[in-house]
Amino acid sequence: MKAAIWYSKKYMSRRKRFILAMFIVMMLVSTFVSFNLTFYYQIKYRNERTVILFSRLVKFWLINPVPANHMDTLREIEGVDCFFTFMSVPYEIEDITSGETISYQVEFVNLSLVQKLLIILDYHEEIIGDICIGFGIALKLNAKIGDVIRIRDYDFVLNTILPQTFSDLDYFIFVNINVYYNYIAPPELKEKVNGAYVLLREEASEDYVIDKITELYDVRYVLSPSRVVTRMTRINRVQLISNLFFSIIAIIIGMSIILIYLFRDLETRRRELAILSALGVKRKQILLVVIVPLILVIVPALIIGCLTAFYIAIPYYHEVIYGYIRLFADEAYVDASLLTFTLLFFSIFPLIFLLDRKLRRFSPMSLLRAEI
Repeated sequence: MKAAIWYSKKYMSRRKRFILAMFIVMMLVSTFVSFNLTFYYQIKYRNERTVILFSRLVKFWLINPVPANHMDTLREIEGVDCFFTFMSVPYEIEDITSGETISYQVEFVNLSLVQKLLIILDYHEEIIGDICIGFGIALKLNAKIGDVIRIRDYDFVLNTILPQTFSDLDYFIFVNINVYYNYIAPPELKEKVNGAYVLLREEASEDYVIDKITELYDVRYVLSPSRVVTRMTRINRVQLISNLFFSIIAIIIGMSIILIYLFRDLETRRRELAILSALGVKRKQILLVVIVPLILVIVPALIIGCLTAFYIAIPYYHEVIYGYIRLFADEAYVDASLLTFTLLFFSIFPLIFLLDRKLRRFSPMSLLRAEI
């Protein structure tokens, strides 16, 4: 083994262009694969966090807005811990300070709901002011604490940006419902709501509570813990199949290019390998001499490729597509790195098998006689 490594190092010092070409191919493959897989693990992690968020939470929307006091019957339903009515309305959101504008759904609600949702995700954030926005929305608006946010014709001073929870909560805009009634709502929507958040005492009461809600109100849609789990599981499955498919295609293309390079290199080294064989070096040792440079190239290429995907490709992809730089959860980076290493490591075995078959076809003595 030591002799194979020593010989490989000598060989690599002579064939720098060949080694550089293999390094670039492997780095590009690992960058693409880790880029792809990081998106999957980020979505998976976000979905897992959203499932936690909705573990005892039911959210429903009404077909038509109703007076807020009509929702008081919710507290009479067995299994309901507490509830928060809301008015969800799409508006043009403008950050006067940064100049950014988005069209987005705004939820006007009692802001004590937001603190309860944060506690579910193990965050303890004080909500200050009449508006709070999720971390993802803050990135879209390039918003900072102290910015002036305009909704319709009303200006808010932004005093609360929610922490990055890696859940759907990062993409909400919450506004004090009293501000909506006093300054924003048209006359026909004063003191009216079009949905509610219902916190359950325990998960087992989900079906009973939903049945009662659908009996009492004209419900357009209900988002329940079980529906969230089903939806997130489906999203994870589709995302995994899609990302794995393109990752495997990239690995096949990259390994095919490397295999062509290695076969061409073997052809140029036929005499050298024939001499080694004539001197009594076994075929497995010769194969090791061929494989060791590949392994020595793959390891640093994998590391650099993953780092390039995580801290260059992904942030600037978001800047180009969405207009802001974004990093993912550390868990997504770790899981993507492990799967990238695993996929590329196992992809080496078909190369070894094909190289071994190639070496079996060599006839060292006939080659040396031809040289004479």
